[in-house]
Amino acid sequence: MSVLLSLLFTSSITFAQDAEYRMNDVGGTVVLPSGWEVMEQGWSDWMFKATSRDNLMMKLWLTPYQPELNQASAEAWGEMYTRHLEAEGLKEVSVVFSKVGELAGHQVVLTRLDFSLRGEQDMVAHIAAFNSAGQTVHVRVLGLERKLSRIEAGLESIVSHLQMDSGPLAAQAAVSTEAGFSVQLPEGWRAPHPKELVEVRKLTGPLGQEELTPETCLVGLRPHADADPDVLFACGTRMQVGRIDEYSFSGVEEDVRDRFFGSSQTPVEKGVSINVGDRMGVLYRPPIAGGNYRMSLAPYDQGMMMTWVFGANITDEILDKDVSAVLASTQFTGPDGGHPTMAATDWVAYYLSYRPFSAPVIFSALGLAGLIGLAVGYIRRRRPSYLLDDLATEECSV
Repeated sequence: MSVLLSLLFTSSITFAQDAEYRMNDVGGTVVLPSGWEVMEQGWSDWMFKATSRDNLMMKLWLTPYQPELNQASAEAWGEMYTRHLEAEGLKEVSVVFSKVGELAGHQVVLTRLDFSLRGEQDMVAHIAAFNSAGQTVHVRVLGLERKLSRIEAGLESIVSHLQMDSGPLAAQAAVSTEAGFSVQLPEGWRAPHPKELVEVRKLTGPLGQEELTPETCLVGLRPHADADPDVLFACGTRMQVGRIDEYSFSGVEEDVRDRFFGSSQTPVEKGVSINVGDRMGVLYRPPIAGGNYRMSLAPYDQGMMMTWVFGANITDEILDKDVSAVLASTQFTGPDGGHPTMAATDWVAYYLSYRPFSAPVIFSALGLAGLIGLAVGYIRRRRPSYLLDDLATEECSV
């Protein structure tokens, strides 16, 4: 707090002329206009702080993901900025407005907050947030309320002088993979940008997917302004379960649940059947802390397609709707529609285990019984030669 006071009410810093500061994580360069100077230890790849000749303070920082710039994002960021100022010891923080607008050629969310310093000085912060290359850049300028016009001008000057490597990346709606399947993402979902994928892997790692390579997995997300995104990923596994249909579902489901969740400390409820493209799969609702989760499995020519969809704050209704839409859109791209290849022994095991009274089993049993009957009859009609020799010997002795 003493640092904030001294910077606001003193001007003992020497100011450079249009100094440039490269920020690799931001993906751009801060060019400080005349009258601004970087603060001591105020420059890193992900954060920047500066002060002006007329005692304004500027801060630039990043948040992961590139959410939509809409009113929902504006409200979420307004709450986030409030927490930030309160954490810095400022009092009576209130959001005057937070809205979508334009500043220095950028589409931005503009926010104004009023607050007090030790309850004595009326203060104002103006903040601009805008997307860039899979993340969000936030620029804040604050100072005394009586310098409001300078604060607004300072924010616009800082943003206009930023030299960004790229702007927002275009959304990609449909995703596919080399693993032998593809899906169409529901409305509001998209494929992650490269920087976002790094963050998504941190969320999927606890589920056993730290890599999410394009050769084996597809990934989708629905980003939020001030929270972890909703995440979808589908990966191929080498697990083989044979045919899943209304006859085998109960047995296969029990086997799959034991293999995937058998070691779970919290029991997982029995899975339910669900359509995955043109075939039947199984859907689970694993009770994992910290979010709402769904996991499905469906057989295909390379094993099983395993799909996870989850979010920290997503409701059951929205999650189930998204899961159904994603799985229904699934297309298997392998030979013969990606259907699993079953050997003759697999078919025998399937019918004997799950359909013992089906026509193929009954006809096979009748056919086998007929063959056995013919063989027995043939053996009875044909006497072995050693029996004929014994009869001849007995006749001679008489």
